[in-house]
Amino acid sequence: PALKQKKYTGFGNSVTGLGKSAGQAVKEKAKEQQYEMWKKLGALPEVRLVDYIKQNEDRRTAKSLAILALSVKNRSSAQRFIDDDIKNSFERMRKNLALEDNRYAEEQRQALDSLLRSY
Repeated sequence: PALKQKKYTGFGNSVTGLGKSAGQAVKEKAKEQQYEMWKKLGALPEVRLVDYIKQNEDRRTAKSLAILALSVKNRSSAQRFIDDDIKNSFERMRKNLALEDNRYAEEQRQALDSLLRSY
């Protein structure tokens, strides 16, 4: 039998719209947090970045961002931390940054492009 499509009432459409708006707000907040973390990590010396990477083994996003920041300072040091999981994380990050238009996104795109070419 054919599936019936659910028709939304005006209230249902409003709720759906609010859910989409909330989802977008969460995405924007996550981007802001990533840019803030990028600034903090970029200011750390190489030895602190390596320590941060090791301390965040179980937090892929934090670890990936730290490896990326390390690559700007010392690419060969960063490359030793890259495996297939991190490469996949970098590829997702790169897709998410494709349409962003700010300095931090551009810095991250350049670093990602450089690392992904060399992997």
